[in-house]
Amino acid sequence: MALQRAVKKRLIPYNPVKDADPPPYSTAEREYFTLSMEDVTRFIAAARGDRFEALWIVGVLSGMRPAELRGLGWKDLDLPEAGEGLARIRHSSTELIGQKPKLKGTKTGKPKIVPLMPEAVDALREHKVRQNEERLKLGELWEDNGLVCPTATGTIINRSNLTNRHYKPILKKAGLPKETRLYDLRHTFGTLWVDSGEDIATLSKVLGHARVSTTADNYVHPSDRAKTDAMRRFGRRFGAQ
Repeated sequence: MALQRAVKKRLIPYNPVKDADPPPYSTAEREYFTLSMEDVTRFIAAARGDRFEALWIVGVLSGMRPAELRGLGWKDLDLPEAGEGLARIRHSSTELIGQKPKLKGTKTGKPKIVPLMPEAVDALREHKVRQNEERLKLGELWEDNGLVCPTATGTIINRSNLTNRHYKPILKKAGLPKETRLYDLRHTFGTLWVDSGEDIATLSKVLGHARVSTTADNYVHPSDRAKTDAMRRFGRRFGAQ
């Protein structure tokens, strides 16, 4: 697109990309490492005491994108003392090679509303108390960006630092596959949602997808247990004929 604009402005004579041979497209299904309920329990237990414990709990229990979690602000949260809460996703974190992470708005310009389970609300309320203690200790060194899960000085945390220094050690402690990516927590949420009997249409709204087909094709991976249970139910109906 940038090169085509340059052509229109007569900065270059033609768009060289049009003559390039595209790389071969693979139709092979990408492998995801979604967690079972037992895995999630072990993951959360291993995350206890980590500086970003609340982020891991919210990630598993809400289906937010990692970039949305890193860009989440306190002013975008409703955290009652009891019961369910609410998150308004207004920003996500983005980072280019060689540059510091930045915040960008949503594609539509409107916030995405994500309900928060009581467990996620409790984790966030406890996290805020700990963060306030950090701010008091740092004093003027704290850079207040209003972020829920920033660095130790209040800035946007780098994706690789979050993954390598926190997420991967938690996976190892929990005895979970090291290939499990941070984004797989979002896929885990979608899979467990459907496994529990909830409908895909509502899940699509929670995840912020414009089309239900996007959710069904890319974010729902029936577990072996769910497939086995479905086969048993089908077998009982088949045998009753």
